[in-house]
Amino acid sequence: MTGPIDTTVKHDHLPQLRQFLEQIELEEYYTLIVEKLKVYSIGDLRYANESDLLSLGMSKPQFRKVKRHMPSSYNTALNNNTMLTSTTLGKLLVRKLTLRSTSNLTRSTFELNSDYEQQGSSITSLNQQTNMGKHQQQKNIISQQNIQLIEKIGEGEFGTVYKAFWKAKQTELLTVAVKRLNKLDQDFGLDDILKEVCVLQDIEHTHIVQFFGIVIQTDGSFMLVTEYAHSRSLYECLLSNNAKCEYTIEILIEFLRQITTAMSYLEKKFLIHRDLACRNILVFNKSLVKLSDFGLSRICCSETNYYKTSWKDTLRLPIAWMSPEAINFLRFTSASDIFSFGVCMWECFTYGQMPWQGMSSAEIVNAIDAPNHQRLPRPPYATTELYQIMLQCWKHEPTERPTFSQLEKTLREIELKQVRWKDKNSTSTNSPDGFLSIESCALGPLTILDRWKEGKEEEEKKNERND
Repeated sequence: MTGPIDTTVKHDHLPQLRQFLEQIELEEYYTLIVEKLKVYSIGDLRYANESDLLSLGMSKPQFRKVKRHMPSSYNTALNNNTMLTSTTLGKLLVRKLTLRSTSNLTRSTFELNSDYEQQGSSITSLNQQTNMGKHQQQKNIISQQNIQLIEKIGEGEFGTVYKAFWKAKQTELLTVAVKRLNKLDQDFGLDDILKEVCVLQDIEHTHIVQFFGIVIQTDGSFMLVTEYAHSRSLYECLLSNNAKCEYTIEILIEFLRQITTAMSYLEKKFLIHRDLACRNILVFNKSLVKLSDFGLSRICCSETNYYKTSWKDTLRLPIAWMSPEAINFLRFTSASDIFSFGVCMWECFTYGQMPWQGMSSAEIVNAIDAPNHQRLPRPPYATTELYQIMLQCWKHEPTERPTFSQLEKTLREIELKQVRWKDKNSTSTNSPDGFLSIESCALGPLTILDRWKEGKEEEEKKNERND
């Protein structure tokens, strides 16, 4: 965790927008443009297309007047490496991308005061109100001026993640997560980015992180804006000191079931994740998780170059989560996502252990691929039934693996046996020789993972040797 980032973000471009409209004698549309189109600057106005402005009651001649008098600094398209291509700019002007107005999200709402309007950084003087609600945002290209980065909360192969405030309305800030993407692959242009944005905006599911929009920065880099999870990733939660008590086996099974519903949703849309792991599952509370980072492997680089360098040990690639066909032949399907989900399960029931820890990428591939077909061992906190599900996910032949719909049904039908420890004044007991010790969490029930067999077998072998 780092301290606040020294970022100056201006939110005072409304006077310039009003002045521009007054100069072209269209000031009567100022309020409608701001309130209905959520346009707060002349830079934002350049993305408004004809249907947007006509919906406000503007005539076609007036629309042409706006475009004709747009300052040249906002209309100049720079080269591919720094800004929008002229082709892409034309696409953006003709086709405004919209977010679904019915999207549900958990958000923190901040009432802005005059100090923030003047300075843009007086966060401590904001009055916070947390609530559940519906937020309507008509554009998913977000102005850089409306984003304020607060603190760095993570870093991955694709970029750096920040907690941020998004000025979605005149008097409202949303707490969001902003992922600043690393430099794009040379073969992956802005048109490809916008195609991915179209895919992201059409995804709406209870257990998939809500995508709000993309920020196109003046230096040619990009930022993705999504809803913010206060509890961080499932991986981080699993590593917490009290994880085994806070995130019981029952809770973990429910989390995994929720992810199967999200992946089943993507599966039916013929969409794949390609980086399914506990680090990409966000915990919102003890009963809700959401899948994140969907599509980033396609946004950030072409398939060929992304995996061409996967054998470099210094490059952080998810080899330990990938299926043999994904590694060897770049075949990414729902079946390869299933394989990764099995590793996700393994992470959960080892409480955050690293799969294939200590092995290089080449050693992992050699282990899981033919003819060795090695698989991760049974996790210490998984029942035999849960481990069998993992093994099904890790079938070498993709066609032999279950679907996410089947996995969702299987996880829903799992029944765990529980007992309650009688001594309520102690969390452990001293057992006689040859018996397992018992540990429990704060008077909670004990989940039976499996019947004890190993100790009895060892005792029988010992007796045989003594005889």
